[in-house]
Amino acid sequence: LKYYPYFIMEKMYNKEIIIHIHGNHLWKEYENLQGIKKKIFHKILSMSDKGIVLSASLKKNLSSFLPNNNIYILENFVEDFLFDTLSEKKFDKLRIIYLSNLMQEKGILDLLEALQILNQNHIDYEAQIAGGIDASMKPIIDTYLKKFGENVTYLGLVYEEEKKKLLDWGNIFVFPTYYSMEGQPISNFEAMATGNILLTTKHAGIPDVFQEGTNGFYIEKKSPKSISDALLSIDKNLKEYKQISEHNRQEAQEKYRVENFITKLNKILKD
Repeated sequence: LKYYPYFIMEKMYNKEIIIHIHGNHLWKEYENLQGIKKKIFHKILSMSDKGIVLSASLKKNLSSFLPNNNIYILENFVEDFLFDTLSEKKFDKLRIIYLSNLMQEKGILDLLEALQILNQNHIDYEAQIAGGIDASMKPIIDTYLKKFGENVTYLGLVYEEEKKKLLDWGNIFVFPTYYSMEGQPISNFEAMATGNILLTTKHAGIPDVFQEGTNGFYIEKKSPKSISDALLSIDKNLKEYKQISEHNRQEAQEKYRVENFITKLNKILKD
């Protein structure tokens, strides 16, 4: 409703309206509405001429409001600085990264439990965790972190060079998300661009851009054991997975550069 005056103004001046969404919650919100609210919701969004989503399976967020041929796919991009001066990856041991908000639905507790299993198996690894901590999660995450030694480090929020240093340091990127509003997580693309092997879930738009065995491996949602099993399996022959690292860098170079995003966006605007 708050954007409705802008929709009206655009129509008065015969302008094209393009709605660009990054999440995967719009269709759920629409399904849960009833009566006049649902009708108003539909009327306003149906005033759009085109829609943009992040991957194919996310088209359902706009399919109730726009014909399929007016819904376009425009993948996320990786900032150029992450491609600069690519460093040689080290595969001497598991170097595990988590880079996202430390929320339960993003799977942070599942990862921490999995790291405890690695400890019980006396696996040589290091883990670095970065991102903002949800206020409700801080006490329990602090409790977990105190259980680990120097091999698990919480870095807080990281930006640009700190982020690049972290992603260059790692070789395994773990993202066990089941976040209800997840769309197409950009952190997976950032991890690919810096040559990390991905461990992630079949959730939201991830399967649209992730191939098992090529980009990494799927892990089960809400399953520390699935994460630890994957890590233990990779640890047995870590250097043999170097080709996944190299493939991910190459794929990100070809598909997820800023210039690719701009080219595709221009085509959508002109189509």
